[in-house]
Amino acid sequence: MTGLKADTTYHYRVISKDAANNEAVSLDQTFTTAAQPQADFWVSSVGSSEGPIVVFFTNMSSGGVSPLTCAWDFDNDGIVDSTQWQDWHCYRVSGTYTVSLTVTDASGDTDSEVKVNCFSILSSNGATVETADGQISTEFPTGAVPGAAMVTIGTRTASGLPDVPGAFVIGDTCFVIMALDEDGNEIATLSQPSAITVKYSEADVTAAGGDPKRLELAYWDEVAGQWKALKTSVDTGNMTLSTSTTHLSAWAVLVRTTSASNGLPSWVWVVVGLAAVLVAGSGTYLVSKRVAKH
Repeated sequence: MTGLKADTTYHYRVISKDAANNEAVSLDQTFTTAAQPQADFWVSSVGSSEGPIVVFFTNMSSGGVSPLTCAWDFDNDGIVDSTQWQDWHCYRVSGTYTVSLTVTDASGDTDSEVKVNCFSILSSNGATVETADGQISTEFPTGAVPGAAMVTIGTRTASGLPDVPGAFVIGDTCFVIMALDEDGNEIATLSQPSAITVKYSEADVTAAGGDPKRLELAYWDEVAGQWKALKTSVDTGNMTLSTSTTHLSAWAVLVRTTSASNGLPSWVWVVVGLAAVLVAGSGTYLVSKRVAKH
């Protein structure tokens, strides 16, 4: 497709002349060039193999001129680990991993998807997991998870989240924390409270009418079918919100309205202590960046 734009419809006519210089023009014709390849993948499930965590990846790449070939780099060290379309990788060391996938179509066009801090392999000794930009950080203490686990944490939009109670409005910052154990089962409740720190945005402050002290961290309690606002510490100097929880779930920064300060319903406030045992569902959204090559 040299000289032509990808995923573009072109119109053309054929003009011919005979020996007598008589001209004939064809009807309008069209053709559409193939879309650029788009690399994309997802962590589909996990499993264990005598201790190490086996992570399975689903290739969701599309576009380009068929067939697409792919190159996986499961630890982002610049070395291709696999060229299989769907594959898995065994992670033997705890830590946070960045994963990249590059796809190439038949015309030589390529696209790479790099999921920074794609997931963390967590041991029972605990660790700190954060998003690539440092906006959201979760400190898992020793004993928070049994054995090993895979943790993902990332931002998402408020679109599609359940409605918040009338005493609050939803802010701009929303995220999801998810963990899977060695058998691929979701860990919804931690054995020990985890400290969560979130950098709130200017949009959150705007939603709060310029007063960041009205911001609260809340999680969606899937079992109860309602949002639970936690006691939140606000550090205006560092623009952070902090709380403690045993829940891995969908989260949001909520803005406490004026009416909320005058007697909140008893179910709204939840103070998490060492003995708190709460149940919540979760989803996940990964932080990623795209690198396109032509």
